[in-house]
Amino acid sequence: MICPRCKTLGEKSDLQKVSISGIEVDICQECGGIWFDKQEFGQVISASQSDIKHIHSLLENTREFDKTKDVELECPKCGQLMFKYRYMYTSNIYIDSCEKCEGIWIDKGELLQIIEYLDQASKVDPEKEAAVLVKLNQIKLEYQQREKEFIDSLVRLDDRAKNPTSKAFGEVLQSIYSFLYKKGL
Repeated sequence: MICPRCKTLGEKSDLQKVSISGIEVDICQECGGIWFDKQEFGQVISASQSDIKHIHSLLENTREFDKTKDVELECPKCGQLMFKYRYMYTSNIYIDSCEKCEGIWIDKGELLQIIEYLDQASKVDPEKEAAVLVKLNQIKLEYQQREKEFIDSLVRLDDRAKNPTSKAFGEVLQSIYSFLYKKGL
């Protein structure tokens, strides 16, 4: 396969097979890009840090190119134009993907950037987590209170009832309504 990035620069550079944690990917030793066939990208993302850093070090001394130019790349596998999209919608990392064969192209250094982005995204701020838990508990308590008020409104017990049978009957009805309400009936 020919490197899609080098092809846009008017050069023909063959992609070379390399293994990352037992997964064969194709790298360009000229521009440092990596081609992932369908589903290889997700597997490599979960690979060991040492394997990913090893691949990154192999491609470290490759040529730099101007990433500000938005050039459409051709899929090295099927030749179709790939579309560029922002990884995880919130990162500043743009990767190219082929709709036809579902392969993914990432440019030099982006694999390590993606791994670092995922590490940062997975970290939880303890203060924010505590605030969310407090809010969830508050919502739960409010829900329980409203549920109780609703059930009470279905059957109002007459506190003035003198007859113990009518009082007991009202309590049984309230229990039945509560049960049915909680079951969603």
